[in-house]
Amino acid sequence: MSHRLYNDSPSQYLQTVPVDETAGVEFDLAIIEFDDHGTFWKVEQIDDTVAMIRQRNADNKNGIFVIPFVHGWQNNADPNRKGGDLVRFRED
Repeated sequence: MSHRLYNDSPSQYLQTVPVDETAGVEFDLAIIEFDDHGTFWKVEQIDDTVAMIRQRNADNKNGIFVIPFVHGWQNNADPNRKGGDLVRFRED
């Protein structure tokens, strides 16, 4: 796998994903990328993710669910990698 940042702008790493467009069901997806040593590729990813979680929680009186997902070995955060863990997570 390439050792690089895949999602550089907020429009790439903060997304709203439709689940059922007719029912208006959707979820937010935030991507936080680390290098092989556990260092953030872009610290703004974590800052923006935390801000989004706080805002969603403030907007919802019943609270929210946060589901962490860590991709598998030999994968990356490439949103265009056919069959990649990130693509499959979005689809499932």
